[in-house]
Amino acid sequence: MKILGLQYLFDRCVDEEKIIIFGCGKVGQEILKQLHDKGIYPLAVFSNNPLNDQNNANDVHVQIPSNKFEGLKPLYVIAVIKEDYCYEMKKQLHSFGIDRNRIITLMDMQHAYFSGFDIQQRKEHLSNLYRTEFLREINWEKPKKYTEILNYEKLFNSEQTRIKHTLLADKLTVKKYVEKKIGNKYLPKLIGAWEKVEDIEIDKLPDSFVLKCNHGSGMNIVVQDKKSVNWNEIKEQLDEWLKYCYSYVTGNFETQYENISRKIICEEYIDGMNSVNPQYNVFCFGGYAKWICRLRSPHTLEERGRFYNTHWETEDFWFGYPLDNEIVQPPNNLDEIIDVAERLSKGIRHVRVDLYGLSDGSLKFSELTFTSWSGLKRFVPEYYDDLFGDLILKTPLE
Repeated sequence: MKILGLQYLFDRCVDEEKIIIFGCGKVGQEILKQLHDKGIYPLAVFSNNPLNDQNNANDVHVQIPSNKFEGLKPLYVIAVIKEDYCYEMKKQLHSFGIDRNRIITLMDMQHAYFSGFDIQQRKEHLSNLYRTEFLREINWEKPKKYTEILNYEKLFNSEQTRIKHTLLADKLTVKKYVEKKIGNKYLPKLIGAWEKVEDIEIDKLPDSFVLKCNHGSGMNIVVQDKKSVNWNEIKEQLDEWLKYCYSYVTGNFETQYENISRKIICEEYIDGMNSVNPQYNVFCFGGYAKWICRLRSPHTLEERGRFYNTHWETEDFWFGYPLDNEIVQPPNNLDEIIDVAERLSKGIRHVRVDLYGLSDGSLKFSELTFTSWSGLKRFVPEYYDDLFGDLILKTPLE
């Protein structure tokens, strides 16, 4: 198993006399091996299953997590890949009074690793990711497929286009664009925006709301009752998100996110907007809607998608999302969905306009997406990869 960003860990180890590894699966074992090869011997290995993991620890004592070593001020390395496991393990360490500045995660290491990549290294890395997913080489010289073009544009968009896409990918600055194009009735109400977690005045917030970071995807916290949540955990999660450039932490180099001034924003809570009601992802080319992917149960484990054309005739392909086997009737506001998407996409070579459909028949804007699935998911059948790509190539550059 290859662990990215180990040099960041080695550099930290120079300044830290004591190291503790938390986790003894394949990741923990590989980190232990790499540390041993560098002549660095951890003080201990923490595991919530110490008896099961002792044989995997390269002769380092495995024990239940505790604060028994805190007097030595060690560096703690959380050795798991899954973000939810990592989050719970960090909470466990924090409960012992361990300072966050002495905790390293794989995300920290990966962020440090990718942040130093030049254009050629980025190209090689994206080529490897593309080859792994598609079992073919990406055509960098003359990209024709949709997925090829998306990856090409990550690295080689013009400076003017890059600046424009950054403003539109920013979940805060895009609001002005949306208001100008279609009016603020399509925007969830903005309650506040802050650069630091400490600036949030919790007492002034309504009982329910949504907190999110503006510089990437998936960084959302839904609060339905502010009196029943753990604010320390929420603040810690927001702080963690603010640390990272989304482009680097994923390693997919979605460069529209790289130069966003990172902020926390608070929006009104709208019941069912993120799970119960459908989401409409409208794929637009040169300001014209071509396909609508209707998502059922968005942002849940049951999320499914099905593509329809603008006449709501189902299309026999899928991309990214698991296929929704249910074919539904067209929404009553189909014309409005198309109109909103086309007005927002006017002047943009290609973009996915994401809209939420609410139970009262109204629409709310979600985001503008320039790199669907980061260009690293398959179309089934592959023909549509060529078809989407051809639509981009027939559209003039911005």
